[in-house]
This record gives sequence, structure tokens and C-alpha cells, in this order.
Amino acid sequence: MNKLHSSSNAPAGISGNTAIVTGASTLIGAAVAHALCDAGANVVLADIDVSKGQAVAQSLGSQAMFVETDLAL
Repeated sequence: MNKLHSSSNAPAGISGNTAIVTGASTLIGAAVAHALCDAGANVVLADIDVSKGQAVAQSLGSQAMFVETDLAL
């Protein structure tokens, strides 16, 4: 199993819940989003980088959606 997609560090009982991951287009944010999806969570990916964020959401399938977000405001 790819280490970036390992759900071994995902919180227990997350399946069926929805998580919001900020910075989701970067390596760490994307890895967290993958782990949460692997554990059965729905994930909202929030990031300012639209193209990368949409690509990560698409790679996760129907469990994920991307929302353009600027937390610096």
C-alpha cells in the first residue's frame, strides 16, 4: 500500500462523517484527504490553488469535493 494512501493513522470511527481539509492541494493536505477517504469519510478539500485542488478531489472520486478557499482574508 502506498504510504500516502495509508489509512492506518486515520481516526477511528471517521467512516460516514465529513471532514474539511485545508491546504488540500499540497503534499500533506492531499495525504490527509486520501487517508480520510480511505477510512470512509467524505472530504471537502479547501485550498486557494484551484487546479491542484480539483485534481486531488477528482483522484478521490465521489467521496470528495473541492472548494476554492483563501484563509488569508
